[in-house]
Amino acid sequence: MLPGPGRYEERWRLTHVVIPLFGVVFLLVGLTFHFWPFIVFGVVGVLLYILTVTVYRIAFRADSAGITFGANLMSFKFYAVHIPWSDIETIILYTLRERPSLPAGSGGGKVDYLESTNFIGIKRRAGAPALAHGNQSSNCPDPTVPAGATRPIVGWRLDRDRLAAVIAAAAPAVRLVDDGTTDLEEFMK
Repeated sequence: MLPGPGRYEERWRLTHVVIPLFGVVFLLVGLTFHFWPFIVFGVVGVLLYILTVTVYRIAFRADSAGITFGANLMSFKFYAVHIPWSDIETIILYTLRERPSLPAGSGGGKVDYLESTNFIGIKRRAGAPALAHGNQSSNCPDPTVPAGATRPIVGWRLDRDRLAAVIAAAAPAVRLVDDGTTDLEEFMK
């Protein structure tokens, strides 16, 4: 896709190779020990990843019509969501960190985080029509953002500057905010 101020599109990439690698390992273990559940799980995992990258090519699009989140098979969001600019109030970028289930050391020292995942969420204006899918609550720090209007930024990369250029050209009233990092344990309280 040619870059321009009126359109920004991200496609699925092979950036998260852990998922197909995990599927291949399950497949190899299953084939080695003739254990059918591992074979089935490995094949399904690899196929889901291949389908996500090849068939569901669009991960994210921002253009003159609004924001589109593509289907994400790895997060079990089998639907694409389009939100027009007239329904968007704020675009929220945020990060959730997960703590390990066991303490890092017996001395009660510093706890390292397992993983940080970046997300994008769309806060919609009051009175905007309900989404076709995903109207339940989400993991966004803003409780008014529904699950269908959020996506993890995994398997694709978000260029904040290009997104800001599209917002400035198509919907200057929409705000782009970075909500920072939230610990998942604190969020769940």
